Parts: sequence; structure tokens; C-alpha cells
Amino acid sequence: MTTIFEKIEKDKAHTHVFIVGVGKYPHLLNGEGTKLDNPMELRQLTSPPISAKAFADWILKNLYNPDAPLGSIELLLSPAGEYVQPQDGEQFPVEGATMENIKTAFDRWYNRCNFHKDNVAIFYFCGHGLEKIVGHPLLLAEDFGKNHLRLWENAIDFNLTYLGMARCQAKTQCYFIDACRQTPSKLQEIQEIRATALVHPSTSQKWGEVLKLFATHTSQKAYGLNDQITRFTDALINCLNGLGSEKQKKQWLVTTGKLGLNVTKILEKSNKEPNTPQQKPEFNGKGTGIIHVCSKPPSVPVDIALNPIEASNFAKLSLFQKETCVSEPQLDLSSQKWKDIVLPNVYSCRIYFLLSKYCNPEDTEMWVQPPYTEEEIEVIKLV
Repeated sequence: MTTIFEKIEKDKAHTHVFIVGVGKYPHLLNGEGTKLDNPMELRQLTSPPISAKAFADWILKNLYNPDAPLGSIELLLSPAGEYVQPQDGEQFPVEGATMENIKTAFDRWYNRCNFHKDNVAIFYFCGHGLEKIVGHPLLLAEDFGKNHLRLWENAIDFNLTYLGMARCQAKTQCYFIDACRQTPSKLQEIQEIRATALVHPSTSQKWGEVLKLFATHTSQKAYGLNDQITRFTDALINCLNGLGSEKQKKQWLVTTGKLGLNVTKILEKSNKEPNTPQQKPEFNGKGTGIIHVCSKPPSVPVDIALNPIEASNFAKLSLFQKETCVSEPQLDLSSQKWKDIVLPNVYSCRIYFLLSKYCNPEDTEMWVQPPYTEEEIEVIKLV
């Protein structure tokens, strides 16, 4: 069973979600099956099933779109096992992410998405990815390498699948691909690759509000610590929770045009942290297709630095709105930045110096917007 949620009202638009998380690869390094002669240095993964479950949890607990409420979720995990629904603890047996299971679940998902033009289609994959031709990612199913005579039949040709989705009526479509896009040297030796398109393209190409969001650029890696959610999926969930939203007519909306940009900003910010491998997402998003309507304004991280930086040791900082102190950020000693989490708004940043070595003659106006705000304030050093 892969359908962990289904609630569809006749003749109404819904959001339909397809989720695949592959960590078990029997025919790759350290796998339990017959090994490929050329595994291309690919081995077992622990982050994808955890990340896929976390994404499914968020969808079930938080997704809200009154114009297209949640209609269904298809979930495939490798290793196969049970999925525990976060609201009531109900357990669902989940099938492994073999190519046959992926195709069967995809067909159900596609048919639901295609039923109504105002549907929202969400496709999420986390697992091994390769890329021989720029812009043509290959997504590996659990049983990749099962038959060495037809090696690529258990790999998804994402580009062809994406082009084929132009046939689908669903006006709003989102694709989240959390996978590496490297080209191992052994892959370059292969003359032709014919992977599996989950839906074949047609001559008619009609697109609505579409977002393609990749965890990384061509030829680059995507990262996740062992037994933890990946960096990309963590950023994606945070943005869906509000850090990827924008205010429209008193509502905070996560849209196809904004989400990819803000996920990229969050990962680029984390790239600056010590000992963090560089990972820059790639996205192509257009339109204003609504994915999620936030229940409240997002809480936005704020970093404030003083210039010169040593002035921070003598300062106290407060945020004001209309002469009322609303927050007092705390100084992070390791970064020498003042950190806080506040609602989107305009704040006056007021600095008090404990010793008369520095001064700041006037408050600094600071606009706070998702996904985060960074501010550097120049202060005067007194002679």
C-alpha cells in the first residue's frame, strides 16, 4: 500500500502529493543483492527515507490551501516499512520504491491530478541522482542495477517525465528533487542512456504555474548527515512553514514564484557556516500558483552585526516599534552577531553602549521579511 491519505470531494480541486524516498539500493555498494560491475561509487543512504517521511508529516499536519485542499498522498520508501500518521498515530504499511511500485503509484497520482484543471500536483523525490547530460537528471529507484542488460530501466528520466506532465490538467505543479547531479567518470563512458519516463511527452505542451526545484546544480552533490533529514528538505519544510511566503491581501502565501528563491537563500546562508559543504539549489519557478496558505505570519530569523565588530562587546541592542521596545536580541559570542526571531515588520534598532567608547547617534530602520534578515550597523568609535 502506498496511498497513505485519500479524501477527495467530487468535482472539486485538490492537492495531490507523490513522495519517494530511496535509501536502500541492493545492487550498489554495501547492498544486500547482486552487485553491479560498475556501481559508480554509489552506496547506501540513510537520509532519504527520513526526509521523505518528514515531508509527508508536514503535508499531513500543515498543508492548507482552501482552493485545493489535500486530496491524496502516495508514499514509497526504501527500505519499505510502516509510516505512522503524525495526527492520530495510525500505521500504514508502505511499499518499497522499486520501479514497478513507482510506476503504479505514479499512475494513480497522475490520474487524480489530471481530473481537475485547478488541482495542485506535488512531486517529491529523495535518493541517488546522476546526470550525464546537463539538465537531464536521472533518479535511481531501489532496484537500479537489478538487470545489467537493461541497467537504466530502473532509473527515472526526470526531464522526459517533467515534459510529459504538460499533458496533465493540473494547473499548478511543483517538483522537488533532493538528489545529487554528479557525473561519475564511469558514467561518462556510457554512450547512450535510455531511462524510464513515467509519462511520455506529447506534441501539445501547455503549462500553468510550475516550479522545478533541485537540491543542487548540475555536476554537484546534495548533502545530508547520516540518519538525519537532508539540508535541502529541511530548508524546503522551513520555507513551506512560512519562510518561503509573501504577503498578499493580508495573507501569507507560499507560491510557485517565491518558494524556490527563498529555499535557495536559506541554503546559501547556511553555506557560510564553518565546515559546511557548499550546496546551491537550482530552480525554475513562475507564476503565482498557491501551494500553501500560512495560518499566521512567519517568524523570521534576524542577524544584526556592528561595524566595527568589537563594538558588540560594549553594546546592548533593542528593537522598537513606535517607541515601544518589542524585543531585545541576544549576542551570539561565536559570530559576534545579535540574533532574534521576530514577525515581518519595520523595526527601529536602538543601540546602548555600556562604556563611552562608541556611539550610534540615531536608530537604524530595519525591514524584516522572510526568509531572513541580515543588517550591519556602522557605529562611531570615540577618540
